[in-house]
Amino acid sequence: MTTSNRCVRCDCPIDGSNDSEEHVIQNSVGGRLKVRGFICRGCNNRTGETWDAVFAEQTNFFCHFFGVVRERGEPPPQPIVTTAGEQLLMQPGGGFKMQNPVFKEIPTEGGKQVQIKARDRREATTMLEGLARKYPKVDVAAEMAKATADHTYPEGVMRLDIHFGGPSAGRSVVKTATAFAFHCGVPIEQCDLAVAYLRDEVAEPAFGDYFERDLVTGRPVGVPIHCVAVTGDPETGMLLGYVEFFGVQRVVVCLSQSYAGPLLARAYGLDPTTGKMMPLQVELAFSATDVKAIYNYERVPDGSRERAFDAVVPTAMKRNFDRAIAHESARATQYAFENCGAKPGDKITPELAKKIAELATERMMPFIQRHARRR
Repeated sequence: MTTSNRCVRCDCPIDGSNDSEEHVIQNSVGGRLKVRGFICRGCNNRTGETWDAVFAEQTNFFCHFFGVVRERGEPPPQPIVTTAGEQLLMQPGGGFKMQNPVFKEIPTEGGKQVQIKARDRREATTMLEGLARKYPKVDVAAEMAKATADHTYPEGVMRLDIHFGGPSAGRSVVKTATAFAFHCGVPIEQCDLAVAYLRDEVAEPAFGDYFERDLVTGRPVGVPIHCVAVTGDPETGMLLGYVEFFGVQRVVVCLSQSYAGPLLARAYGLDPTTGKMMPLQVELAFSATDVKAIYNYERVPDGSRERAFDAVVPTAMKRNFDRAIAHESARATQYAFENCGAKPGDKITPELAKKIAELATERMMPFIQRHARRR
């Protein structure tokens, strides 16, 4: 492990008093590999709250969709708007909630009718308590006793505007490539182009998307891999990095064009759905002219992003559907046993088994109908 004397971001000396542990691949997307002696504690906190926060926001949907396993914490709920205009929050572990509770006052002949839709009983109680302050005759306990839990499905399908990149998220990605180069033994000062970009807010970007061909050898079918790689060639002076997230975001970073260290070729792969490392190789052999074209986004053929996304979607869709079936089946079974009239220890007679099956089917029917409509 290389030990740096200067912070990659602010160039201050690093010692035991201000050293910090930096995830090479961001924790927000399931990263595990870490380095020390790379960035001071203050800069680690600041870049985490700025660059990495923007990156995390841009990739949050994919964390939910692919079921990323983080080293610590869970992804925050993901706001979703459906084609029917429903505003929902995608939850960690699956499922949706309303983004906001619903409160309606409907005029009637005798006064007003109030309708409340809350996301849980605590929120419903709080809303009723607020209503009671306006209408003292409202009996909060009595109204809560009449409250029922309802489980519905969105009418529309998810509508997403997915965007990667920009100055903040771009610096987070360049930091990933630089941290991996440092992990591989490359001194910070030899990553001069990347460091200049990380230290200067108005510097030219040191990265560009690349989809012209697949640079990864040994790519597993259907797995939304994370990958970071670095190659250094002292003959050409090119020190190049490659960063990939979910198999969908693929970025080439030019760390230096004056590299003078030993010949270098290292890669690190990760399956973010399990947290396990993956043996991968990455072929990076670009000239300065190639890098310029990549930075100008000239190496992104039409439809290439979509094809990369299509390669990993079916596996995630099947996993999510299987998880939904298991969840709904468990709910339906619990509902059936709670409402069939049987007591613990009762013998399951043919008549009772038939009733349990009918109740479970009744409970599953909205799920079945929704997916039949979608198909």
